[in-house]
Amino acid sequence: MISQLERAVCPIFTEKPYSGATEHIGSAVLIEIEGKLFLLTAAHITDRQEMETLLVPGVDGLISPHGYFAHVSVSKGKTRDNDRMDIAYYRLDDDIRSELDPKLKPIHREDMALFESLTQGDIYSFSGFPHRKTRIHGDTVETELFSYTGCVVDDETYRELGYDPGMHIVVKFDRKQSYSRYGPRNIPPLPHGVSGGGIFAWRKDFVDGGDPDDRRLVGIAHSYHKHNAHHYLAGTRINAFLSCILRNNPALIQETESSALPMLTGVAWYRCDEWDRLKREFDDGAQLQSTWHQWRCAAERGIDYLAARGHIVSPVELSADEIHAFCVLKKLPNVSSTRVELVNEKLFALSQESDF
Repeated sequence: MISQLERAVCPIFTEKPYSGATEHIGSAVLIEIEGKLFLLTAAHITDRQEMETLLVPGVDGLISPHGYFAHVSVSKGKTRDNDRMDIAYYRLDDDIRSELDPKLKPIHREDMALFESLTQGDIYSFSGFPHRKTRIHGDTVETELFSYTGCVVDDETYRELGYDPGMHIVVKFDRKQSYSRYGPRNIPPLPHGVSGGGIFAWRKDFVDGGDPDDRRLVGIAHSYHKHNAHHYLAGTRINAFLSCILRNNPALIQETESSALPMLTGVAWYRCDEWDRLKREFDDGAQLQSTWHQWRCAAERGIDYLAARGHIVSPVELSADEIHAFCVLKKLPNVSSTRVELVNEKLFALSQESDF
């Protein structure tokens, strides 16, 4: 059974230039913003269009996703294998709506979590189309959607794999102990081909009886890792994609409180294991909650308030060491306004790394 949100996930194929042969190469997610359709995927998938034609499911077969295309280029001296953001998207032409497979339904703003705090043990599903479940017979293509569910890893694993909890979602999963809300199932295939698919957050209260179907899109999958005998899936947060769309499509911004895509807002995010130290070193530490979990709940309520008014909120992790170094360098007190300045500097640095 495919959930309503998973109907936005589709496979991506290529057509070889000379033979015309079709190959399944990955997945994508269709979203709608202010009446415009966007197809989000991984840049290493769209790199293939330099030599081949990309295709997605249409009404009468596979069609090319025509429209404006953008991606984050690889930094000088690096390859796509080193790219930890892996961002690409199409702003589809208006006339393509009637050409797409009618089973494909876009995700809207209210079905996205633009801010998603991570705590070890939080549950996420990576949904896409694995290669090994794709069959191509002449002009007929058969695919099957799979979801790979796992728990968020700890900060040390993030660092070992080269990811940033503020920009990425990484989960550990075990194919032999895969979980499905629909009951027992066979061991799922390897997740090759899920790149470009959706990352969906489960409710934090799921283990206490929360609705497993009440999920939201939080990111786009792009990598599968085997590290220290364990298996991991990684992807980039959805707000990174939306900030790229915002920069390239300023006409989508409406100067009203209900605008779906206003300016990007950075929010400081602190680590649980540093909370006691942070409270000691903050000059305004007495104003903060006693525990990290209390602070997290209050911060998320504030984020919900901003998101309800259309803000794109980007969590920016600040460590105790970098906050201290920043205060010393700038000769500023360790107070909220100083930390906001550091958040904005980190966001600006990230935007300068992107080339569209």
